[in-house]
Amino acid sequence: MAGWQVLSRPSAAEGGGRRPAFTGLATQPYSATEVDGWQHKLSRVSQNRAAVHQAWELNDAAKAEKLIRNLAQRLERDAPSVSKSLLEGLDEILTVSRLGLPAELRRSLACTNIIENMMGTVRRVTRNVKRWSSSSMALRWTAAAMNEAKKGFRRLKAYKQLPALRVALAAHYEKETNNRALVQTAKAA
Repeated sequence: MAGWQVLSRPSAAEGGGRRPAFTGLATQPYSATEVDGWQHKLSRVSQNRAAVHQAWELNDAAKAEKLIRNLAQRLERDAPSVSKSLLEGLDEILTVSRLGLPAELRRSLACTNIIENMMGTVRRVTRNVKRWSSSSMALRWTAAAMNEAKKGFRRLKAYKQLPALRVALAAHYEKETNNRALVQTAKAA
């Protein structure tokens, strides 16, 4: 038996004869070709997920970018919207990798749990406000909710590596500032 498929039972009006006492769902096995097709799709999805995960784990941002671009090129025919989405978000995906941070800090910064936690607290605190009288009222309530969310924050696992983040951000800012100055000088000349 390859798998199970859920079917509704025919009613008396549909020619099912005497209507059964229970008109719920019955099961029927899936064909082997259907199961094989799903397994193929699932294996492709897991391969794509593994490629993105591998790119996140790489220490070299250039290699990670090449890996994601290759994945997007492979997906172009079968899933053009996924390919386009990967290419659009390429800079955001590799932001933390490009800073050259330690792996544990990269993993902590790539996780959005802290943001989702805070936004959930803001929604919970502000859900009973029926009428926002002004933008300053919205800001006050949001600030109060963020202050409430702060109570639930835990220390970042890689908090000892935060000085490395400060150094990397300063170097990145200096590099960007120098690049802008060169572009402006080139335009002026």
